[in-house]
Amino acid sequence: MPLKKKTTPKKKKIVSSNKHFKRIANRSYSEWIQRLINEFDEQWLSTNVQREICFMPNAIQAYFDEVCMDFGSFLRKKYEEDKIDLHTIKCKEMYSVMIEFSNTKYDDFFHEDNFDNLFFASSYVIATVCLSERPFRKLFGVRKGLFG
Repeated sequence: MPLKKKTTPKKKKIVSSNKHFKRIANRSYSEWIQRLINEFDEQWLSTNVQREICFMPNAIQAYFDEVCMDFGSFLRKKYEEDKIDLHTIKCKEMYSVMIEFSNTKYDDFFHEDNFDNLFFASSYVIATVCLSERPFRKLFGVRKGLFG
């Protein structure tokens, strides 16, 4: 009789079931941000950020600006360590990076059903910042207008 091997439980991979996310999952994240910049203005983006965060837990709603700052720092650290390339990363890979980020510091607050909201809200925030800050546009490889 063969001995049973100890198996470690498989890590559950979280994948979005959102129809809109499935359409953009294989696009690069910079293309997604570029599309947001081209098609929408700052007011539309900020309205939709508010709409997305209203589905998140109250603690995250109250400190969403801080969460965004932490996520930006997390992205910058990953970028500087050459673990991600913000010009070529796909949306589904960025979704995984956001899950990794939420598991590091905000594990108690985020649940599977909040990751879609986090993805879209943070994308709208990044697009809003890219509208006004050229260094961010360069970081993500997007252009605003004729000369970037």
